[in-house]
Amino acid sequence: FFAQDIEGSIAHAAMLKEQGILTEEEKENLSAYIEEEEGIKESLDVNMRTVTLVHDSNKREAYQTVPEDLGQIDEFVKFHDRVGKEEYTLGDDGVILSEKTAKMLDVKEGDTIEIEDTDFGNHKVKVANICENYMGHYMYMSRNLYEEIYDEEFTVNCIYFKTVGETNAKMEE
Repeated sequence: FFAQDIEGSIAHAAMLKEQGILTEEEKENLSAYIEEEEGIKESLDVNMRTVTLVHDSNKREAYQTVPEDLGQIDEFVKFHDRVGKEEYTLGDDGVILSEKTAKMLDVKEGDTIEIEDTDFGNHKVKVANICENYMGHYMYMSRNLYEEIYDEEFTVNCIYFKTVGETNAKMEE
């Protein structure tokens, strides 16, 4: 779970289930709640899991984060360079790494890293961009890239949502 102030509203992430699979009824109930809750401004379905990233002899655990809708991700995560503030768009041609993760792996844009994953096998991906991010270690990828490298259908196990007004205070409690 995290909270981050983005343009006057608070962005949160909540893991749905440890197994990452909701029943259809649970999905419908959750969608109805989010739709009806006045303090929730918007939401985005996400697949998130911890993976080990490898480059040469460097290894680092990171949160692999895959948004269902690329058109919405910039409402929750701002991808930009720390120094020049150049903005990036998440696409299908590679992943975006958080800056601290990239430093620990000793990678730069254009390098290839390996996702070491005992459940799904190892996969190589290109680092398209490196973004400013002070909260943890993250690797962002598109749904299309996820489905291509893992050869499996995207599933939702996390929801990003933005709260406003009184809901912000309730979430802080």
